[in-house]
Amino acid sequence: MKYKNMLAKGRIGSLEIKNRLIMPAMSETLTDKYGQYMEDERAYYEERAKGGTGLIITSFCAVDPKGLGAPNQLGAYDISQVVGLKKISDGVHRYDGRIFLQLHHAGRAASSDVIGEQPVGPSAIPCPLDFGGTLEMPREMSNAEVKEMVNKFVFAAKIAKRANFDGVELHCAHSYLLNQFISPLSNQRTDEYGGNTENRVRIIKEIISGIKETCGQNFPVSVRLSGNDGIEGGIDIEEAVKIAILIEKYGADIINVSAGGYEATQLCIPTAGYEQGLNVYLAATIKKAVRIPVAIVGMIRDYDFADQIIEKGDADFICMGRPHIADPYIVNKLETGREKEIRQCITCLHCVESADEGRMACAINPVLGYEKDFRNFHKNGNGKNVVVIGGGPSGCEAARVLAIRGYRVVLFEKKSKLGGQVNLAAVPPNKERMYLLSDYYTYILEKLGVKIVYNTEANLENVKANNPYAVFIATGSGPVIPPIEGIKSENVLTAESILEGNVKLEGKRVAIVGSGNTGIETAEYLLHLNNTVTLVDMLPEIGMLASTSGMYALADVMKSGVETLAGHKLSSINGTSVEFINVENNGKVTKEFDYVILSLGVRKIDTLLKEMTREFKRVKAIGDAYQTGNIASAVKSGFYAGYFFEDEIDEMV
Repeated sequence: MKYKNMLAKGRIGSLEIKNRLIMPAMSETLTDKYGQYMEDERAYYEERAKGGTGLIITSFCAVDPKGLGAPNQLGAYDISQVVGLKKISDGVHRYDGRIFLQLHHAGRAASSDVIGEQPVGPSAIPCPLDFGGTLEMPREMSNAEVKEMVNKFVFAAKIAKRANFDGVELHCAHSYLLNQFISPLSNQRTDEYGGNTENRVRIIKEIISGIKETCGQNFPVSVRLSGNDGIEGGIDIEEAVKIAILIEKYGADIINVSAGGYEATQLCIPTAGYEQGLNVYLAATIKKAVRIPVAIVGMIRDYDFADQIIEKGDADFICMGRPHIADPYIVNKLETGREKEIRQCITCLHCVESADEGRMACAINPVLGYEKDFRNFHKNGNGKNVVVIGGGPSGCEAARVLAIRGYRVVLFEKKSKLGGQVNLAAVPPNKERMYLLSDYYTYILEKLGVKIVYNTEANLENVKANNPYAVFIATGSGPVIPPIEGIKSENVLTAESILEGNVKLEGKRVAIVGSGNTGIETAEYLLHLNNTVTLVDMLPEIGMLASTSGMYALADVMKSGVETLAGHKLSSINGTSVEFINVENNGKVTKEFDYVILSLGVRKIDTLLKEMTREFKRVKAIGDAYQTGNIASAVKSGFYAGYFFEDEIDEMV
């Protein structure tokens, strides 16, 4: 059997797990503001269990409302929370899955704006953030408060057991309270909870001991441990090994190895530029020092690679976080030889950005967090013909859903490959995973019987020849070209033309006007080709409209020596002489560039809309052709259009 190691049964203490794949804790932000269970949360976890995942670890769950790491965080500090938590565990057990509740306290990483008072920590040392700011100064916990905190973790575990969870995980990583205690950088105490390694780990010893005494020796306890905090003076692998040995001695049943934290967020949530399995060496080192199972998390995407980690003995369990967000049915598809049907994570960080904004979403899985609302596709297409114009993410998603519902779908794509602007997003360095979405749609649409007409511009004649019952216009968007002097010069190009490969620039002086995601990634691409690049934006700071992934890319290009000109707008182009105007004082700045690249946003292309509407009864514009946005909005638009078609006929254009 392929993936025989990852799909083999595993054991954590006395608990048998049906396979070695774990969905680790991620902040799904589906809880209400009082830390109470919501039905969306149950459906979210249940869907991953239904998909075959062996063990699910919940989002971080607060043991104390004064230790929240997010405003709407799951809680386990009041006995009333048992009822909701049990619904979550029951949903997972319904599909023979196992589930641990992750127990958490933010410590000094909490904010008084959320918890209503000064945060606490092992010592009065503020929590540095990765962007150079600081959180407020925490209050050092008294010895009595530390002991009370131990009791809160134990009580939370008691709630978990009463709610029929299979175990708990102590969050001892990522700059939160327990990590703050075990790190010599954040723990400067001189009492029994500070000083040497054994003293700093004492709080975990007492928590594990309390849980085992209260919940029974056979109630599994996982410890999520940082193998590398990513900051000088913090926990490194040598210290992590010492901690792991103690944790095993104190009764932990598994160590879940991670890395990073607020001081090194990209180790905690690796971006596309990091190599696959960046933390495997940490797990392998710790595994050599302990006898209990070790799990590993961190940018593991390829299933052969994951299987080999176990085969080599570097870890016993594999944690895949974001892949489970993109596709909850990973295990079922692997077990049945349907790897190509897996909708693979493209590492765009939309999940992280949306969670920070209040509710996690996935750019390529529009059902995420709404699983209970989209359980069944109404298969009432009855072979009726529909035409989709445009093979970008919106058109492909609409075609996929319509085909599942039983419509006979014809998709027109003017190029030789599906994906639309996704294929452009895949061109800059380290963005190759974007191609996975195009590959997925190519495979799944062909399997569903969608007829794809490549290299063909849709028009009234060829659309009409298919006798469509409905037409979906997904013609996307095109670049905004401002009406300024010299804009049509030969040395003025669009970011799209650069990423498409229509023009290849090497060793040139280039101005990129516009510092959103596309502008930044185009800069990254051109720097890679040894061009001298200046990013220009009329906003007061470069990258103000960029997404989370765009900001990470901006940090990389800044390190690569990109020049910047913020607060200036493009005024005119005269050969290599390019004039900009300061938006505050109207002062003029003239610079010399060989080329000017426009990245000023996009406008929708809906030229076929009126023509098709006159000819056909049911016509709908979707994706950028309806309203410009990003991959997430395009996929969501296509999904909704396909899912609700004929349920919302009145909303057809």
